[in-house]
Amino acid sequence: MLNAARSGVQGLLLVPPYAELLVGSAVLSEMKATAIAAAGPLPSMNTVRIDNRSAARKLTTFLIRLGHRRIGFISGPPTHADSLERRAGYQDALRKAGIPVQIELTREGDFTFESGRVAAKQILDLQNRPTAIVASNDDMASGVVWVAHQRRLKLPGDLSVAGFDDTPTALKSWPPLTVIRQPIDRMVEHGVSLLLDSVRTPTMWVPQDVVFDYTLVERASTSAVGARP
Repeated sequence: MLNAARSGVQGLLLVPPYAELLVGSAVLSEMKATAIAAAGPLPSMNTVRIDNRSAARKLTTFLIRLGHRRIGFISGPPTHADSLERRAGYQDALRKAGIPVQIELTREGDFTFESGRVAAKQILDLQNRPTAIVASNDDMASGVVWVAHQRRLKLPGDLSVAGFDDTPTALKSWPPLTVIRQPIDRMVEHGVSLLLDSVRTPTMWVPQDVVFDYTLVERASTSAVGARP
């Protein structure tokens, strides 16, 4: 990365966790940077993001309003700040509804299908399994769906599953996933625009933190507790 700066690269477009890892580094002292989908504002770079904590809180509250009281959660790795924000949002929603936060219902993944599958097995092995599981991205949610089908659980009647991001995986899963949608295309477009502005007028550049709206997209993977088609 340092070689890139020395070869004339003037700007970087970063995604988690690279943005957090590069904060304060020599690389950023030699070029401008914009972080896409960061968890929060970062020093010395533009950030373009959603409010991850608020989004996870809204998604969990949606399930609570459907009657779910025992809700599992699969986080991303703790090296990603957005993982921590989404987990905090999940816990916020439970506490606001007067539902105890139970550590046995939470597992850590790494944003891959396989980690979602492993975490789902552990959560669904509980004697008192949850009626819903929130995963911190769509790939892990798809892993949850795979395990549920393998165990012949009816979705969403026996188990509601929700994801995060609204990638193509959300629509390829069966049933299609209820998700929080990040407007990634618009976020990237805006991030590139900020990066170009910072390179064109470096002496006038002030880092910006731009927060986009998110959307809760309800699909067939979630329903009221015990609902049947």
